[in-house]
Amino acid sequence: MKKLADIMVISQPTLYRRVKTLTNFTISEFIRGVRLKRAAELLRSRRYTVQDIAEMVGYNDLATFRKHFVDFYGTTPSTFCNKMLMEKSE
Repeated sequence: MKKLADIMVISQPTLYRRVKTLTNFTISEFIRGVRLKRAAELLRSRRYTVQDIAEMVGYNDLATFRKHFVDFYGTTPSTFCNKMLMEKSE
């Protein structure tokens, strides 16, 4: 977060307050959401495995990725991917 605050030329506490005010999320929650939205896009493309996508969005542990994905989308990455496939075929 320090690097981001430095790039934006603001203090870390100011960065935290602004992100919280604008998004109603902490910086960690906001970044996690961005990463998981990117993961969903990659899942929709059906080009990569769930393991590959987890690594592409910055998760070293598949179990943690799966847990965060379920918390965010309410379904596992594999189920999410299968739903997208079924919706395309209809």
